[in-house]
Amino acid sequence: MIQVLLMGLAVSGPPADADRTAEASSLARRAVAERLAIGEDLVSVETIEAVDWPDTGLGCPQKGEMNAQVITPGYRVTVRAGGERHEVHVGGGRARICSARAGPEASFLAAGVKVGGLARKHLAARLGLEPRQVQLVSLKPTTWPDATLGCSASAPSAAPEGIKGFLITLRAGDKEYTYHADTERAVSCPTD
Repeated sequence: MIQVLLMGLAVSGPPADADRTAEASSLARRAVAERLAIGEDLVSVETIEAVDWPDTGLGCPQKGEMNAQVITPGYRVTVRAGGERHEVHVGGGRARICSARAGPEASFLAAGVKVGGLARKHLAARLGLEPRQVQLVSLKPTTWPDATLGCSASAPSAAPEGIKGFLITLRAGDKEYTYHADTERAVSCPTD
């Protein structure tokens, strides 16, 4: 087995063609970005390992799916998005997300990544920029007192347990912008 360092990524397994490795990286990033509804630039590749999958399902069976039992060359790609690690199986020109942390905490963090992406797109449109020109500086979990996400002085009555969400800080050029979010939407609060 050979281990090589490619673009700062650990790549292990049989010698891998650089073009195929780059394609696998791109497919894995795209799959996770689409699943989380975020930009691909928020997904980073940690490792790529060349593997031979035991079937056309890329070793990642899906409920109700039948897969041919043939060796399928591909890659196991580990990516990170929103602080979470995802294993993506790639082969035959497609990618399949095979593992991500399950449970409410993972869902909440995935929602944070999603609303962070929505905030970036909103700010980019507001400023006439491309989303890639807006940087996500921070995504801090918080609890908002009411449905206005803390944006209104004349807020409706407080939610009994508050509304779980995020305080999002974005940067465009040398200026920072703040958004308030729950798990579905991000809003730019008016400033005084």
